[in-house]
Amino acid sequence: IQIAVTRNNLFQPLKDGLSSNENYLIELDDGHHGHHVDIIAKNISFGWYEGVFKHFGNKKVKVVSSMGEQSCGKSFMLNHLVGTTFDGSAMRCTEGIWMSLVNTKECIYVALDFEGLKSLERTPQEDMFLTIFNTIVSNLILFKNQFTINRDISTMFQKFQDGAKLFESDPKLFQARLCIIIKDVPKVDNDDIIREFQLKFDQLVAEEGGDNFVTRMYGGGLNIIPWPVFNDVAWFKRLSIIKTSLDKQETKYENARTFLQNTKVIMAKLKICDWGSLDENLIQIRVATLKRLFPIAVSYGIEQKDPIIEHLVVNKQILI
Repeated sequence: IQIAVTRNNLFQPLKDGLSSNENYLIELDDGHHGHHVDIIAKNISFGWYEGVFKHFGNKKVKVVSSMGEQSCGKSFMLNHLVGTTFDGSAMRCTEGIWMSLVNTKECIYVALDFEGLKSLERTPQEDMFLTIFNTIVSNLILFKNQFTINRDISTMFQKFQDGAKLFESDPKLFQARLCIIIKDVPKVDNDDIIREFQLKFDQLVAEEGGDNFVTRMYGGGLNIIPWPVFNDVAWFKRLSIIKTSLDKQETKYENARTFLQNTKVIMAKLKICDWGSLDENLIQIRVATLKRLFPIAVSYGIEQKDPIIEHLVVNKQILI
């Protein structure tokens, strides 16, 4: 299901895969008009997956996402990694962000397939929104790069650096592992490509210091992986190694309920360009919920009072 798009330099969450034209302006306590994150988050829905997440509410969740340049096999790799069925094409076939999930005995794998970056249809700001959302929600990010087409990785990742300067640096927020996958690399060129990419990253880190995007946004670490050509058996062996690494990685979400709430709040914050603390928003939502439930909890000892059902009593005979 499609969960978000970027248009007109804005991040636009979807409701059940469809655009919502609702205007979330409300009157705040101070008399000024503003957008309320909680109201926006409540109007975001993931369609039929809502029921799945609620049914397996106590199950752990791992998020794996695929991102990179347009038409470089992002969806294809994600399908082979976790068993999803995203569409793939040599032409542009993915707009915005698409979600699928795979339920296993250990956890739920949420797979996110992202629109290709640096396309003519998207602005740098729209690419930045996709990158920020990807980084915040994911455990593992597969970033595919067509090395033969674009050798200037510093320019390609400039939008990552821009995104790192917006959100407050929160160790709990940025825990993703970034795997940069260089597509179709002959085995004899592996060492040279790793060396060249590592040199570019070292240069970027030296220029930006502690504010570099690798340190701030990818707490899980960075891997540079030359990927074999598809007709090589090593293609699937390398994929198996990635899957094993994902299985061993700690879950970012202790249960599906937490994933559902946090993801929707993040999407709401991106919609209104709220770069404040995520924890602060979650606390505000929790306080509002407690205020709403408190009177019923004190009076009846339950969270929600069921309506009283009265039987229909007819004293007169009804003629048909």
